[in-house]
Amino acid sequence: RFLWNDLSILYLITPSYLKVFDFSDRIAGLASLTLLLGTTVLHYSQNLQQNNQLLLFVTIGYAAALASVLRDKSSWAIVSGLALGAAFLIRMTSFIHIITVLLFFLGCLLYSTRDKFKIVRRLGEWIIGLMPLIVLGRIIDYYRFGSFWVTGTSLTRQQWSTDPIFARLPKLPENYPFTNPPWVGIWGALFSPAKSIFIYDPLLLPCLVLGIFLWKKLSPYLQWYFVTAMLNLCLHIAFYSRLDFWHGDGTAWGARYHVTSVHLLLIPLIALYIKYLLGFQGLRRWVLSGIIAIAILVQIPSIVFTSSVNGGEAYGAKLSSFNRFRLGDRIVTVGCLINASFTSDCPSRSLIPGEPLIQKVTLLPFNFTQRRELVFMAWGAVLVAAIASTYRFYRIG
Repeated sequence: RFLWNDLSILYLITPSYLKVFDFSDRIAGLASLTLLLGTTVLHYSQNLQQNNQLLLFVTIGYAAALASVLRDKSSWAIVSGLALGAAFLIRMTSFIHIITVLLFFLGCLLYSTRDKFKIVRRLGEWIIGLMPLIVLGRIIDYYRFGSFWVTGTSLTRQQWSTDPIFARLPKLPENYPFTNPPWVGIWGALFSPAKSIFIYDPLLLPCLVLGIFLWKKLSPYLQWYFVTAMLNLCLHIAFYSRLDFWHGDGTAWGARYHVTSVHLLLIPLIALYIKYLLGFQGLRRWVLSGIIAIAILVQIPSIVFTSSVNGGEAYGAKLSSFNRFRLGDRIVTVGCLINASFTSDCPSRSLIPGEPLIQKVTLLPFNFTQRRELVFMAWGAVLVAAIASTYRFYRIG
């Protein structure tokens, strides 16, 4: 499943997505590889979270919406709505993705035509694609929870308050899970050492600066995409800002609920960055390439160990718990793995005496799979093919 997530995002969806925005095969291939290795996509391709599946469906939603406008086909509008319905099945807060993709679709339609009947028809087709899975999700929740509108969070609150097994535990706050002042989640997602989107996706800031610098050279469709993608990120930050668990959880790499919005921004921004980089030689090209190298180095520690290593410091939503620089903690842990005397504060739980080095890491998603040697060989062959094809994109562009 992990391998499919990587391949679907890296080689099926992202290149096609970028080509809809008129990026070349070469740029699309390099941007896809950079997205995988230099962003938190890498971490969530190897951990049991919903982020990459969510990214897959929302990306399809955006791409199909634009394809419907550019190719004037009803089927793509239906596919876009269907993809957003699938995203809503994964996470209910995908209503934010639904809103922003719908705004993107509407804006592109208004730019491409003044035919009001055609605009209404396309929007209707988009909704026809959206509704079946929305309704299916409500039916599933009805059979699971006995109500069309109960969520997992509300059910947890109800059980905590009524189930005798929790009787001796402290009562939940009256407005749980919205227990924080808004600035806690906003500050935390933007600037906290443990969860900042700029630290754990270090390509975001330089790519945003470049996007602003090149704004007037972008197509109207790409400009409108960036507006809706930025709105998507802002709405996610605002919605989760008061939540007790705004950060996703203590073991997440970065702010888990926000990184999909970051990835949506980064996909075309990285393509712009690569295109800009390839237009230079000498020192400027080395500097721009160095930024990508730093981004990749930031992501590597996130997949060396299980997600729980160094995660304890980040549990809870108290501000003090987010003053820990989790990336620094993980780098120290990697040093401890290489040499147990790296520091006097090596986390013992990541080092199991007597086991070989390969048993102390979870660098690959199938370490505990039976006959993992065969799986590793297949995965390695795919990896070699991916690197070779990317190099080909780089050379023939």
